[in-house]
Amino acid sequence: MLTTQESTAHRVLIIGGGFAGIECARRLNKKSLGSITVTLISNKTYFEYYPALYRIVTGESPLEACIPLSSILRGNKISIVQDTVTAVDLTQKKATGKDGAIYDFDSLVIALGSEINYFDIPGLDSLSFGFKSAGEAIRLKQHLHDLFVAHTHPSKDELVSHFHVVVVGGGPSGVELVGNLHSFLTDLAKKHNTDPSLITIDLNEASSRLAKAL
Repeated sequence: MLTTQESTAHRVLIIGGGFAGIECARRLNKKSLGSITVTLISNKTYFEYYPALYRIVTGESPLEACIPLSSILRGNKISIVQDTVTAVDLTQKKATGKDGAIYDFDSLVIALGSEINYFDIPGLDSLSFGFKSAGEAIRLKQHLHDLFVAHTHPSKDELVSHFHVVVVGGGPSGVELVGNLHSFLTDLAKKHNTDPSLITIDLNEASSRLAKAL
């Protein structure tokens, strides 16, 4: 049963458990803005630390980049709910979860993250691998493993093409990934009795500088 204070509290609902959602929840809690309740909804029980996802691609444990939300928000009066919001009614001030759960709110914060920008490069979205989540990073790592598991190419030229990896984007993540890929792929080649000299890694960046945002 809700207390009188809880039933009259201003309800803040945050959708998204990434950088923005977590920081918003923490700041609201820290400010203690009168009588408010804060609920954070995420489709995962953990926060994915995007700058470290490249480590999963190159063989590190997913634990390197995944931190439980309960650990990050420990000691804060914030309700954490695992769900996927499928609809929002701004008039009725209700959000609906994938199994029909209803979340009432007075103020709504939508912090659902970002998507890869392919810059209208033909074929890039369908022919490339992204790693903006732990799941995508694991899928890319598996693809790199699979390159060495089954290949029946008759010529050295085809093998060179087979082990040619192109990284598109010279931002921080692209640069970090390339920096770790060589040793990772070399180790895989040795394990599968493949000549490491067949491996080629290219980094493509449109601007004249790498990681220019740093």
